[in-house]
Amino acid sequence: MVPVLEPFSVVESVGPDGRAKGLVQVFRSRWDGDAAGLTLSEGIMLHWFGPEIVPRLRMSPWAREAIRLDQATALA
Repeated sequence: MVPVLEPFSVVESVGPDGRAKGLVQVFRSRWDGDAAGLTLSEGIMLHWFGPEIVPRLRMSPWAREAIRLDQATALA
């Protein structure tokens, strides 16, 4: 089980038409277990990857922004 999740940021969700759809609350936590062994209540799978892989992944713009914010705070 993932340790306590902490509120991290709120990012804007944008639809395919470029119009804002709403805000998404993003949480974060630290965990170094096996991603494949984590029981999910949403989604189909988890996988660990380094930040250098992010540009090659298909994901929503809000998820990409949340990762960018996380990396910016990690480097600060």
